[in-house]
Amino acid sequence: MKNIKKKVIFINFWPTGAMKHYSDSICELLKENFDLFYFNNYNSKIRKTHNFKINNNILNLKNYFEIITLIKKINKISPDIIHINGSTCIPLLLIYPFIKKYNLIFTIHDPKSHLGEKLYKKIYQTIHFFIISKFVKKIIVHSKEDYSLLPSFLNKKNVFIVPPAKMVFSNKKNIFKKNNNSKFKVLFFGRIIKYKGLEYLVEAFKKLPAFDFQLTIAGKGKLPKNLIKQNNIKIFNYFVSDEELNTLFSETNIIVLPYLESTYPAVAYTAFAFQKPVIATDIAPLNKFVKNDFNGLLIKPKNEYEIRQAIKKIKEKKVYDKLVKNIILENEKINKNVKEKLFNAYMA
Repeated sequence: MKNIKKKVIFINFWPTGAMKHYSDSICELLKENFDLFYFNNYNSKIRKTHNFKINNNILNLKNYFEIITLIKKINKISPDIIHINGSTCIPLLLIYPFIKKYNLIFTIHDPKSHLGEKLYKKIYQTIHFFIISKFVKKIIVHSKEDYSLLPSFLNKKNVFIVPPAKMVFSNKKNIFKKNNNSKFKVLFFGRIIKYKGLEYLVEAFKKLPAFDFQLTIAGKGKLPKNLIKQNNIKIFNYFVSDEELNTLFSETNIIVLPYLESTYPAVAYTAFAFQKPVIATDIAPLNKFVKNDFNGLLIKPKNEYEIRQAIKKIKEKKVYDKLVKNIILENEKINKNVKEKLFNAYMA
C-alpha cells in the first residue's frame, strides 16, 4: 500500500528579508517528504504556494476578509501540521482560535527584545508570546541559548531546538561574482540598531588603510555618530531589496557582525549561503553558528582593535581560502541535520 504523505501548511507573512528566505529554505526541505502548502504574501518558486493579500496594517479591512479566506482554506485542506514562522504580522493573531485543533507549530527567532528596540515592539512581543502559549502545541527555537531566554509562561516541554537551514535565494544571478576591485571589501548588513554595535566597526575601520579596504554599510536605521565621510565607505541607509542583497553579498569578501547581543543570526547564514566568511563577536548563540578559524573569526565585543586585526588576518589568502573551503563543505551537510531535527519536532 502506498504511503500517503502528511499534509503540512507553512505560513509566513513577512514578505522581505531574512524571514522570507528562512521560510523558503524550510519549504525547500519539506517539499520532498510532505504534501506541502506554502501560505504567504509574496512570490515564491516553491510549488503549491498560496498567496494572500495580508499585511501588517490593522486598519486595512481587506486583511480581515483575507484572514477569513485563509481559515477556510486551512479547514478545507485539513492539514496534519501547521507551521507558522515567527513574524510581527498583527492581523495573523486572529487565526489562532480557529486553528487550535491542528498540530500547530510556531518558530520563535527572537525570544527576547533586542537592545534599542522600541517599547511598542517589546509590548507586542509579550502579548504575542502569551497568545502562542494558549494555542500553539509546539515551539521551535534555534539554540539552547534561545531556549533559556523564553518567557516562563511558555511550556518548555514542547520546545524543540532546530538550527536554521541553508538559506535559499530565488535569484542566483551572479551569486558568486568575483570581486575584481583590488580593495578587500567588508560588509555590514541589516537593520541598524544599538545592539548591532556598528560604531565599533566604524571606529576600527578608521585606522585601516583606505587604499586596501572598503566598508559597505547596508541597512535601515540611525547611523552611528562616529561615522564620517570617507572615500572607502559606502552607505545604503535603507531597507535593501533582494536584488541589491544579491549584489552586495556576491561582491563582498567578508561580513562583519560586531553585535553586543544575539539570537538567530540570519545575516551570518546569508553570508554562508554566498560562501563568505564572517567576523563576529564571541557571544552566545552567535558563536555557535560562527566558529572561530572554521567559517569565520571571533572577536571580543566592543573591541575596535580586535575587529581591525581580524579583518587584516582574514585578508590573508591562506586564511581566507581555508574558511571558504570549510563553508562550502558545511553547506553540503547542514540541511541533513536540520531536516532530521525538524521532522522529529513535527512527529513528536
